[in-house]
Amino acid sequence: MRYLAILLFILPYPGCYGQSDLHAWSIGVSGGHFDNDVGIMLSATAPFGFHQKLAPRISVSGRRLEDYFTNTGVSAYYFSIQPGIVYMFTQKDNVDVYGEAGINFIFPNKAFSNRGCVVGYYSLAGLGFSILPETRLNVDYFFEIGFAFNVVKAEKLEGQPHYCNGPIANTGLRFRLPD
Repeated sequence: MRYLAILLFILPYPGCYGQSDLHAWSIGVSGGHFDNDVGIMLSATAPFGFHQKLAPRISVSGRRLEDYFTNTGVSAYYFSIQPGIVYMFTQKDNVDVYGEAGINFIFPNKAFSNRGCVVGYYSLAGLGFSILPETRLNVDYFFEIGFAFNVVKAEKLEGQPHYCNGPIANTGLRFRLPD
């Protein structure tokens, strides 16, 4: 997974950037970390409104709890749904600079927690680069960093470690659909 993140980080080439279409829906797929926990995320973003500055986004992610894997040698996953708002700071020189904030609904695995849905918050900043500007299906490479504010513990594990809390790092591709 780390090699994939490195590959996606060096993939963009400045000569191929094009302007992203903010009038269209987009679908994203990414890999990354919530603190120590590695996982994948799928997201859908509505067209930008309010002078091309704001758009709603919904993301769904699955992540492996690394503390559980370290203690037992068995993988246990938890899932989350993140509805949020994206603010486009600028779209200049074919680079998107944006921020995102929203609510994080976390669904723990019964292997390490008896809790139901846990609600938290997240915020992040991202950069996006159009890598296929001349095609009908625009593809953006993006990377994001931020922070998750969630009070959630794996209470069935020794030491009751926190998870889905702390630094966020994601990288992936966003496909902007034709109007």
